Amino acid sequence: MNYPPITVGVLTHNGSFVNFSSFLTELSPALECYPGRCQLVVVNNSGEAAAADTRKAVSSTSINQHCNYTVVASTKNNIALGRNIIFDNAEHDLIALIDDDEFPTPAWLTNLVDTLRSNACGIVAGPAYPLYLFDTPQWIRSLDLHNALGKRTGDAIQICPTANVLIDKTRVAGSLFNIEYGRTGGEDSEFFLRQYDANVDMRWSNEAAVYEYIPKAKSTSRYMIKRCILQGTVDRRILTARGDIPSQSIFIMRSTAIFGVSLLLGGALWIAGHQRSGHWLKRAFRNLGHFLSVKAELYPHA
Repeated sequence: MNYPPITVGVLTHNGSFVNFSSFLTELSPALECYPGRCQLVVVNNSGEAAAADTRKAVSSTSINQHCNYTVVASTKNNIALGRNIIFDNAEHDLIALIDDDEFPTPAWLTNLVDTLRSNACGIVAGPAYPLYLFDTPQWIRSLDLHNALGKRTGDAIQICPTANVLIDKTRVAGSLFNIEYGRTGGEDSEFFLRQYDANVDMRWSNEAAVYEYIPKAKSTSRYMIKRCILQGTVDRRILTARGDIPSQSIFIMRSTAIFGVSLLLGGALWIAGHQRSGHWLKRAFRNLGHFLSVKAELYPHA
């Protein structure tokens, strides 16, 4: 079977340079194992000087033996703009997006393409499994951070993160990622909801797995609660912009009720040591974000 050429796109910034070198080492086997031609596009969100360091990091690996690569500087430090720059520099119609704190399985790209072909769809997403340090609180360990659980290969999906996704750019409906969400997060949710509205067929592939390292600074209860609240705040912003909230007052009342019930249930399960505690606590704090205004940026200035 002939496999189509594919572009792999990743964003990075100067603050993750050491981790980025590890990422390149882990990415190389997936590029080597893919049966078709590959291109790697790296967008550095910290400006031209940092992009020069990124080019040096890529050139010092074996990646250039497996594919062509392009490193582009973005001075805006806007994650949505950075993703759009990947599309602008992609030589191929199929674009696989992955985060720079993850590493894929060797057959990652092959499995994404197999699912795309077998379902004749426009978008395929796969799981991003978190890897925590041994002393991470249990409720955080039980979190399904990227909603990867409970799906089967070939299942139709409505939404997914850009942590692990293959997009056929010829099937994209409308504009790409909205830069208004480029500093708060939510640009992926807003994009995939628009694709779903336009009847772009999106499917799931359990076999196309990647793994995400969760450092100590991002595996504390304080950080995770803040993350969930901010996600809830962004959720409300997206739903409001889409006109999906007919009544703000009813929406807030419903979110308040879900927050209270979920917090009680999650707290009880946490005390009992139950593995589902994280699910309910995540739901509680995301609903808290629906009515608690949080001003924070996931992507700080360079």
